[in-house]
Amino acid sequence: MNEAGASSVPGHQRRFYRICEMFVVRRLPDLRFDVANVRTGVIPDPEPEPRIAFLRIRFRAAFPQSRARGGAEVVRVIVSFFSHEITRCTDRGLGSVRIIVQKRPMKNPESYFPVARFGAVKLVTPVTAGLSGAGVYAVTTDSGEFFLRIPAAGVDDLSWMIAAQRLAADRGVAPQIISVDQETGAVVSAKAEGEQLGIALRQPDVRARALRAVAEALAGLHGISAPDFRPLDTSLGQAVWEEQSARAGFPDWARPLGKFVSLGLAALASDPRRVLSHNDANPANLLWDGSQIRLVDWERAALAHPYIDLATLSNFVNLSDDDAVDLLAIQENAEITAQQRAIFVVLRNFLRVVYGAIFLRLAPDLAAIGFQGRDETPTLSECFVLMGKGELNPATPLGQARLGAGLFRQVPV
Repeated sequence: MNEAGASSVPGHQRRFYRICEMFVVRRLPDLRFDVANVRTGVIPDPEPEPRIAFLRIRFRAAFPQSRARGGAEVVRVIVSFFSHEITRCTDRGLGSVRIIVQKRPMKNPESYFPVARFGAVKLVTPVTAGLSGAGVYAVTTDSGEFFLRIPAAGVDDLSWMIAAQRLAADRGVAPQIISVDQETGAVVSAKAEGEQLGIALRQPDVRARALRAVAEALAGLHGISAPDFRPLDTSLGQAVWEEQSARAGFPDWARPLGKFVSLGLAALASDPRRVLSHNDANPANLLWDGSQIRLVDWERAALAHPYIDLATLSNFVNLSDDDAVDLLAIQENAEITAQQRAIFVVLRNFLRVVYGAIFLRLAPDLAAIGFQGRDETPTLSECFVLMGKGELNPATPLGQARLGAGLFRQVPV
């Protein structure tokens, strides 16, 4: 769908389309569809919110045999993103699927804390979360303080996330899991003390110690033996880049950065080392308690190259290559060779481009952003300063697009 077409489509349909698009890229790359063929209907409902009565989508597929089966699979999963349940799904063939859905009631966060086990709930405080869509709450009960994480509906198999956090907790680099709700996948964890790493790094007398603790924590995580864990699907980076760079309004100066995605994938293919990794080591997911680091939000945990986590973190905290390689030597407990340094730098640029594209994906209309030339585009550091002043809101499409462009600007030209 082009941006011009999007402007004439109601907002709920545009959001539905973007979720369809995201799922297709991840699961069924052979499928294509037009937003003009997305149809929704709403019927009156005694509840305050009307429910979606039906959704009908006609898919265009590159491979005819994928139409019926693929279309039905896409719809079944996508509907869950809207916290709806399917009551009937009719596959009409030729890629056309009609489904009847109803609103799924949302569980009260307090319901995950049975009195018999936790005592009375005293306080429930929403916590700002990242891009996963999960609901995160700090909860205080008679028996202590906890974090509750309710995953976004439609998220892939959560068993990997839970398994990774348990393994990491045993190594002391993640909060202990207290309970898991089998119906929703909600996880109650012991409260991890400390502040987000980004806050700690603003304190000059803390910065060096906190960064060293990051490298030591990642060394501990990567030392966990998990040979049968799922592998990280790095091809998604290429898919997201191609999707975003083809959109109307994408900054022209950033289009040549696609070569860094190819270089990163080639580097990963040439170096088969894989370790248990967090794979979203941005500062918001690392907590510093004054002596050690614990990682939270394990949804993307998988076997990945041992440099991915530190490359991600070093990008978000704007470390120079020299300073980042010094941390890599601590993580690896070895001197870093010229070849290893080259791989690390390639992966830093790869991740800058991929994360930049992910941020741009959150903006429904890139043409409305009004990207400037490269030299006029705020760097990531400048974006963080603007956020601190309240002049850039990362929860808005403009803020998200600016952060994406700031990551692109980190890539040397």
